[in-house]
Amino acid sequence: MPRESRSISWLYFIIPVLLFVGAGCSSTSMTKSWRYPETGPLEFDRVMAIVLVQDPLLRRLGENALVRQIVAAEAVASYRSVPEEDLGDEAKVRERIAASGVDGVVVMRLVYDENEVTYNAGTYPGPYYSFWGYYSWAYPIAYQPGYLQTDRLVGIETNVYDVETGKLVWSGLSRTKNPNDVDKLVAETAKAVRSEMKKYGFLR
Repeated sequence: MPRESRSISWLYFIIPVLLFVGAGCSSTSMTKSWRYPETGPLEFDRVMAIVLVQDPLLRRLGENALVRQIVAAEAVASYRSVPEEDLGDEAKVRERIAASGVDGVVVMRLVYDENEVTYNAGTYPGPYYSFWGYYSWAYPIAYQPGYLQTDRLVGIETNVYDVETGKLVWSGLSRTKNPNDVDKLVAETAKAVRSEMKKYGFLR
């Protein structure tokens, strides 16, 4: 089944690290962010990407997309070490994470997936010095009817944890407009997260 046909609204991203991503075009923006006081720049050596979703194939697609975005640390997809049947068992997930040797954890969660309807008014021409020049141009389009536009808005919460201490060190909320596949959503969220953290000196 094509990725575009799978519902992004099912996605719950848990424990991917999006801290070291490359550049790319983006329709994603950060709307909120927070950092733990006195926390310096993060430098993870090994990170794990886990996507918790009902569809095992979609989990793999999401995790593989996350791994491709990590460029400055060793990245591993969780499905290679955490079986589907163990995802709901916290003790087993803890054991798998410890055995994997990762030192950074990022939890991503779908906060909202909704439609926004806006009204776009019709075209109204500006003034011209020549009445007839203005009239011949303006008449055909002067009162074009307005129209309704529907956009899909997806909000993703990203929490960054230090594995050694288990503490939350950074949290942010991003908004993506009209995502059309998992790869694009992951890449754009990753870029927005990295840009926000780098702006405040959290990443080098």
